[in-house]
Amino acid sequence: MPHDFIPQPCEVCGEATKNRCSSCHKAGIDLFFCSPEHQKLVWPAHKCVCGPGKALPFAALPLSEAELAELHRRLDEVAVPGGSAPRTLRAELQPLGRKPAETVLQELPGPVSDTSRLLHKPLIVCLLRHVLARSFYSRAATTPPGDPRLQVRAGFLMVIVDGVHNPFAAAQMTAQFVHNILSWLRGFEVMPHNYAHATWFSLVQHTALIMSALFQYDLGGVTPDPSRPLFRGAHARFTEWVKAGMGTGNPHFVRGLAGFNITMD
Repeated sequence: MPHDFIPQPCEVCGEATKNRCSSCHKAGIDLFFCSPEHQKLVWPAHKCVCGPGKALPFAALPLSEAELAELHRRLDEVAVPGGSAPRTLRAELQPLGRKPAETVLQELPGPVSDTSRLLHKPLIVCLLRHVLARSFYSRAATTPPGDPRLQVRAGFLMVIVDGVHNPFAAAQMTAQFVHNILSWLRGFEVMPHNYAHATWFSLVQHTALIMSALFQYDLGGVTPDPSRPLFRGAHARFTEWVKAGMGTGNPHFVRGLAGFNITMD
C-alpha cells in the first residue's frame, strides 16, 4: 500500500489526498477520501465492510439460501453465454471446486474468505453472483411495462436507494467487477493459489463496491454535481490500477492484466 506521506486519489472523485478511512487503516486497508462528504456519499455501502474484522479479509456477503436454491435449479443451464463453447454452470463449477457441482454448492455457506473446504471459494462465489445478476437483468428486461414486479426488480437492481443500502444488489454488482479480474488472471494462468486473505484482493473488492455505489448514484442522477458523473472517473482509475498490478509489484499480474478492461455484461 502507499506510504502515509504520498497523496493518493480520492476513491470518489480522484482528487489527491492523504485523508483515508481510519477504521480500515487499522485493519490494514487504505482507502482515501478527500472530504467527509465524499466518504459519507459511499458510507451506506462501505459501512458493511469497514474496519477490523470486516475490511481485511473483505467481508463479502455469503450466498443466501434463496440464491443457492436458484443456482441448484440452474446447474444445467448455460452459465455465461458467449464465446466459442458456452458451458453450463455444472461444467464451470466442477473444475473450480474439484468436486461434483452439487457438493460445491453445499459447501458454499459461511464466510466467503474461508477456503478450508473450497480453495477457490471467493472466485466461485463471484462467478455465481455474476450468473445470478445476468439472470436477474434478463428477467427484468422482459417484464411488461406496468407490471408490479418491475418495481420490485428495479429496486433490487439498485445498490443504494434514498440512502438505504441493498446488500444483495451491491454484492451482485461488485462480484461482476471482481469476476472480470479473476477471469483475466485465470486466463493468463497467473492466479495465485492463496489469495482470499491477500491485501490486493480485499482492495479490489472494496474499490469495486465503491464503484458499484457510484454507478448507481450516477444512474439515478443523485451525485453531488449531476454535471460531473463520478463512475466514469472511478472506472478509469480502477482500470489503470488493475493493469498496473493492483499495487502488488507482481510482474506476472502486470503482464496478465495489460489488456484488462471492465465489462458489465
